[in-house]
Amino acid sequence: MSQLGYMMLALGIGSYKAGLFHLITHAYSKALLFLGSGSVIHSMEPIVGYHPNKSQNMIFMGGLRQYMPITAITFLFGTLSLCGIPPFACFWSKDEILVNSWLHFPILGSIAFFTAGLTAFYMFRIYFLTFEGEFRGHFFDDSKKLSSISIWGSLELKKEQSKLDKKLILYPKEANNVMLFPLIFLTIPTIFIGFIGVLFDENTINVDFLSYWLTLSINSFNYSNSEKVLEFLFNAIPSIIIAFFGILIAFYLYGPNFFLKKKKKKKITISI
Repeated sequence: MSQLGYMMLALGIGSYKAGLFHLITHAYSKALLFLGSGSVIHSMEPIVGYHPNKSQNMIFMGGLRQYMPITAITFLFGTLSLCGIPPFACFWSKDEILVNSWLHFPILGSIAFFTAGLTAFYMFRIYFLTFEGEFRGHFFDDSKKLSSISIWGSLELKKEQSKLDKKLILYPKEANNVMLFPLIFLTIPTIFIGFIGVLFDENTINVDFLSYWLTLSINSFNYSNSEKVLEFLFNAIPSIIIAFFGILIAFYLYGPNFFLKKKKKKKITISI
């Protein structure tokens, strides 16, 4: 929803090109993330069960990167793009909206910058809880401990939900080629599609590719801050710093050692 908010913000301030640009880049990145989520759910169902409270619950995930490397790396690319990290697709469109909103409406710009940090935080929270650390699908006895994770939304487990069928030890497997090929294919535009909004040689064209699509549209801004790539990158430094700050908070709270820290704290309290 935050990305749709950026598009509406761009339209509201008259930055039509940036809004359409973000719609294009966001489409590829979000499609990659949704397909990656489907691949994870598909691999979790044979292990924890087919109920959404089990197969779609991040409490039972973790450490999937070592079992599903292709899904993990493609999901990471989509996450980096949505967070606005260069040179991924959403960086170019998202920062154009941020810069324009800050220059013309500082209050809206400050809200947009704060939202950029939140996006980086919750996206990497998803990535860390799903793909890093140890696989938690077999820790059925510790489900009460795992249910105490502080996260947005209600993911508290009841006893009935935590009682999973004990089978032979199984681990998630990478999806078949029917799922992997679209993931790999969508990774390409997620990395490179943002460059269609970058200006070509100023001496020859003086406009970017998207501007030709919007020749008949009314755009109230001259995009003076986007005329040179280096100047655009310089203006994007604050948003990149905010995004990395959100990533660091997510790493500190939900990084690979998160559950080990929780267990150590409980052991210390018990020993005392």
